[in-house]
Amino acid sequence: RELLQQLQLLKCKTCGTALDIRLDPKSVSGEKGEQVTVEVCLTGDAVCSGNFNVRFDSSNLLLISAEKVNGSWLSSVNDKEKENGLVRVSFAQTTPFTEAALCRLTFEVLENTPADGTAVTIEGARLYNADAKLVDCSLVFGSVSRDCVWYTLKSANTVEGQGVRAEVYMSGTQLPCGGNFALTYDADVLRASSVL
Repeated sequence: RELLQQLQLLKCKTCGTALDIRLDPKSVSGEKGEQVTVEVCLTGDAVCSGNFNVRFDSSNLLLISAEKVNGSWLSSVNDKEKENGLVRVSFAQTTPFTEAALCRLTFEVLENTPADGTAVTIEGARLYNADAKLVDCSLVFGSVSRDCVWYTLKSANTVEGQGVRAEVYMSGTQLPCGGNFALTYDADVLRASSVL
């Protein structure tokens, strides 16, 4: 997740800096088995048409649907290569876009969807202005993550014969009201004196 956040802060790879035009898949999270929606949005004021690919890891996400978003523009969303983690999108209209959601992808969060996120990226973007000239843009990575609970063991250094406290902390996006877990340790090296 930290790497994805760093990539988002850097706005990933930039095709150019002349205009503030971005293709941006939104990041989402959900529980295992839940369906979540990622919209790919265009921001900027010079683009009339274009095409791009949305890439995702099909071993971590199940694509349920890929569809165009209602609007006054013509668009095509092709998910025939979804088993390979690829959706192709093209769009066009006679006047420049200002801001629009170009496509909507619905994924099922799987058991092996990483809790720290799996990337949903834009690649091969070619955007054009009203004169059919190529326009520079920046691409932003999105992600889909699985909601879960994190257990963290806080420990300290010690010497032989000295006691030490090991604390278990729980954090995450889905904190339970109750539950249980097992804490294992090497009984040949450590002796538990109390559990609180």
